[in-house]
Amino acid sequence: MQTHSGFHGVYPMLMAFYDQQGKLDPAGLRLQVDAAIACGCEGIAILGLATDVNKLALEERRQVLEIVSTYLKGRLPLSVTVAENTPEGQTAFSELAVDLGADWIILQPPPAVEVDEQEL
Repeated sequence: MQTHSGFHGVYPMLMAFYDQQGKLDPAGLRLQVDAAIACGCEGIAILGLATDVNKLALEERRQVLEIVSTYLKGRLPLSVTVAENTPEGQTAFSELAVDLGADWIILQPPPAVEVDEQEL
């Protein structure tokens, strides 16, 4: 079903893979992009829970974004989850994602303890 936004179909959330030193594995990310394209997915999603977004440092999240967006080269729409803890951090990461080719942004609420819904 087509939505008013134009986005439709399956956007698999890529997983983070690591090498033996515990560093992100760019080849693993690229292989997932290739598999999604080969399977006929309509887009790619990154930096959600499957990508270990809450375990990655800011620089690692940027690295995932750069690796995937550079390799994808606009062949499919790109959805990027933004999980920064401040509005300023969310804005900066969102702007970076758009600059690198993100077609849409998902804002993940920051982890909060004892914060009511209205305040969040």
